[in-house]
Amino acid sequence: MIGGFWSTVVEGPTQMDVVAVISLSPDEAGPHEFAIRLVGSVEDDGPAMVGIDGKFGPSDPDAAAAQGPSAPPIVASFTFQTPGMALSPGKHRWILELDGTEIADWPFLVLPNPDAPPSAN
Repeated sequence: MIGGFWSTVVEGPTQMDVVAVISLSPDEAGPHEFAIRLVGSVEDDGPAMVGIDGKFGPSDPDAAAAQGPSAPPIVASFTFQTPGMALSPGKHRWILELDGTEIADWPFLVLPNPDAPPSAN
C-alpha cells in the first residue's frame, strides 16, 4: 500500500501492487473475513473504487488454539495488483478490514499532473 514512505502519486493511469499482512494471536484461531478497498477520499466510506475480500483461517483452528500462548502467531498475507486506474487529484486511502472492522488505513495524495493539457472548463 503505497508504503516505503511514499504517500504521493501523480494524476493519471496508476497501477498499484497492494500487500497486506495480518498477524493474529493463537487464541484468535478460527475463520476470519478480510477486505482491502480503495476509497476516493479520506472522508469517503462509500463503495470501493477497487478492492478484494475473502476468508482465511488455520486449517485446524482447534490444534492452533491447543498450542496455548507459546504458539506462533497466525499470519495471513494478501497481494493483488490494481489495473491502471485514473485517480483524480485529492486525498485517497486504502482500508484494511478484519471481520467487518477497519483495522488499518493508508491515506495518500494524488497530485495534479503538471504535464497534462489545461482543462477545457
